[in-house]
Amino acid sequence: MGVRRAVAACAGTVLGLLLGCAQGAGVGDQPGGGSCTPGTSIGCDCPDGGRGAQVCSPDGVSFMPCECSGVGTEGPVETEGEGDGNDEGSSSGAATTGANGACGDGSEDPGECDPADPAFCPEDCNEPVGTTGDPCADAPTFFGLIAGIGSRWEHAGFVGFAAGDAMCQELGADHACDYEELQQADARGELDDVPIGTTAWIHRTVDAPIPGGGISSPGLGGRCVDWTYNTNHLSDGEYIEFTPVGAVYNLDDDTFYDGTSAVHTQTDLLQCGGVVRSVMCCHAVCM
Repeated sequence: MGVRRAVAACAGTVLGLLLGCAQGAGVGDQPGGGSCTPGTSIGCDCPDGGRGAQVCSPDGVSFMPCECSGVGTEGPVETEGEGDGNDEGSSSGAATTGANGACGDGSEDPGECDPADPAFCPEDCNEPVGTTGDPCADAPTFFGLIAGIGSRWEHAGFVGFAAGDAMCQELGADHACDYEELQQADARGELDDVPIGTTAWIHRTVDAPIPGGGISSPGLGGRCVDWTYNTNHLSDGEYIEFTPVGAVYNLDDDTFYDGTSAVHTQTDLLQCGGVVRSVMCCHAVCM
């Protein structure tokens, strides 16, 4: 047996949005001013000396920015009034998206609201750019913590995990966090402000990987008998520790508990009795 430690390092993901080449002519620049015919295009100058095209916006008020990506310097560029009015092929990637139309046609096609998608087209996006459409995507998980709690949780007439819920609700949260919620909050950076040196009890009800490729199953022997046990010889208590290098999950690789056997405990490392830790509180699960 031995405490298995896993360090979860949080790293934010930076999503880069590559803009096309600069405009050769500004939005609305067109011969003679006034409106234009939706879907038609005029030639424009690109920074590399080549020629691009500006497509008239769906509302016919002005021309879109000069599209240079994928437009070569050789050959004629279709101008307003020439051709059949179909501008497909005048630009690449973001200009022609999905199977139903081009960027700027006023219709949201697959991928047009995702900055990471080659089809990204904010003009046709019917939701704020960068959102996923999931109302829970930005909902916080972690609420706060209650320090100085022993392995036997008691509050407002409750004992055990229900007492943790009651404590958190009194704080203004919804419930005591479980292991999966702590991992989610950790990955999002929501635990970055927890003071270094803080330790908190882990309530784990799912399998968890341990170093060496093994799997630790959950059990009462890793949860201080669901937070009703306050001595050391029959059950262990898993916990999370906040260190300068991130959150360390101290998990038990033997969570067996039968109420009589004492050979499954690690009293020097994961003891239930004689220590106090924090109870982590979470927001309600976003539906």
